[in-house]
Amino acid sequence: MIMHDDWQLMRKRLNHDWLKNKFLVAHLNGFIARLSASNPDPAKLKEFATQDWTTWGSHRKELAELIKSAEVALSPRQLLDQPPLSACNPETKDCLCKLVHALWLTRSSIRQKIASADVALKEADTHYKSLAPLLISTENIDLSLLRQSIEKFIKFDKAVAYLSDCIHQLPHSIQVV
Repeated sequence: MIMHDDWQLMRKRLNHDWLKNKFLVAHLNGFIARLSASNPDPAKLKEFATQDWTTWGSHRKELAELIKSAEVALSPRQLLDQPPLSACNPETKDCLCKLVHALWLTRSSIRQKIASADVALKEADTHYKSLAPLLISTENIDLSLLRQSIEKFIKFDKAVAYLSDCIHQLPHSIQVV
């Protein structure tokens, strides 16, 4: 079980540090801009294909785990493991954990937010998989084919930005109901 503090660190590292600032802003947006330029540098396009594009695969699994673990990591029932509530007898603690979690689920719409993030991840992943064949042969990048696909890269960019927004909508702390 991922605890709240660990989850928040993972969220920061994945969503803010990597997804927003590195993958989107520093790499994907630059790649699209280069591709749209009149005379793009093939070495820079190749660099993106070999170094930046492939990072989606490894981080995608981490993003899926982040989304999947959000409900448990953000639930206020964790507070019952800290003093003074941790001193409750086991039956009382179990009952309170269930009640606090159920009340939080009702008031927070967390499952809806998690579902939105999951759908956004799947949409971004679908765009990624459709574009991957264009960048798989890094020895001979087909510039004309890449340019014909600029709109697809822009759709992928928007899907990734939406995913980042969905992750950002998840609570930044344990919220007491």
